[in-house]
Amino acid sequence: MTKETATDLSAFDGLAQAQEDGIDVPITHPSTGDELGIVIRVAGPDSSRQRKAVQKQIDARLRRRSTQPMTAEEITESSLRTLAHSVISWNSVVIDGADVPCTYENAIALFQRFPFIREQVDSAAGNRAGFLQK
Repeated sequence: MTKETATDLSAFDGLAQAQEDGIDVPITHPSTGDELGIVIRVAGPDSSRQRKAVQKQIDARLRRRSTQPMTAEEITESSLRTLAHSVISWNSVVIDGADVPCTYENAIALFQRFPFIREQVDSAAGNRAGFLQK
């Protein structure tokens, strides 16, 4: 490989900031694919939000590891907490006729009650490619 054919890595300089800024994830109907008017802004996998959340979960696993292994349910909950920490903002989230403010606790409740939303946000939050398209 020569210098002329190598990729100049400076092309990725904006990736870190793009992940901190986040991307908008338009939530779609689970069967029709129609947009529901809900948009959730989520930070990327290399953002400080996600890194801190992952480190916190790893610390908890390491503390627990000395006594007993984590269950599948605990690992799933750990992943849910990391995803909830990755949510920056949202709009138009209405449940049972009430606007739902964007908080960590509400993100957990939203993802637990509506797994299709969790799947869509999780897919976007873990995909670096989506943050390169800003």
